[in-house]
Amino acid sequence: HPFRTSYVAPVAAPVVERAPAPAPQVVEKNFALNSDVLFAFGKDTLKPEGVAALNGLYQQIVEFQPKD
Repeated sequence: HPFRTSYVAPVAAPVVERAPAPAPQVVEKNFALNSDVLFAFGKDTLKPEGVAALNGLYQQIVEFQPKD
């Protein structure tokens, strides 16, 4: 038959797509700080209780952050 040939066109190997990595789960956490504890009324310097409150908040944030 005139349309038949012995030549076979090469076929590209099928592309296997990998499933995307699952997106990291977002976890929300609210941190609250009472401004009355931080400063005395009408003052711009931290009270000792304010320093302790900020240090505690900092520690909570450090502990909350993922370690990856």
